[in-house]
Formats: sequence, C-alpha cells, structure tokens
Amino acid sequence: MTVTKSFGKAARRNRIKRLIRESFRVLHPNLSSGLEAVVNVRRPADRLSQKDVQSQLSSLFDKAGVRHAGSDR
Repeated sequence: MTVTKSFGKAARRNRIKRLIRESFRVLHPNLSSGLEAVVNVRRPADRLSQKDVQSQLSSLFDKAGVRHAGSDR
C-alpha cells in the first residue's frame, strides 16, 4: 500500500494507511477470494474516522459486487 507524498507528511500518510489496512482486515472475510484492490486516497480522507473509512470501503465493494451474498456490514 502506498500513499503519495503530495498527501502530506509521513505521520498523515501512515495514519490513513493504518485506517485502510484495518478496514480491509475487518472486511476481508466477506470479500471474494483473489480480489486485488487499488485505493486512491483523496485529501479529506485524513479527517475520517475508522468507521467512516470502513463504511466507504464497504460501500465501494458492494458497488463492485465483490462481497459474498448475505454478508452484513
């Protein structure tokens, strides 16, 4: 996982990476196997909470159709 330097200083980049990793860890059991994802982080993302990041990723996975049927958020 990478976040570009244009996103900010190291502490800011590392925080958003931690949030995204944790969200993937929580959502992983409900995702299709063999999934590869690229997440492009936008500036307001550094102000989001863990729940917000997880909700956003869950919504994107639903739109992409990569969640197992019957899986809950």
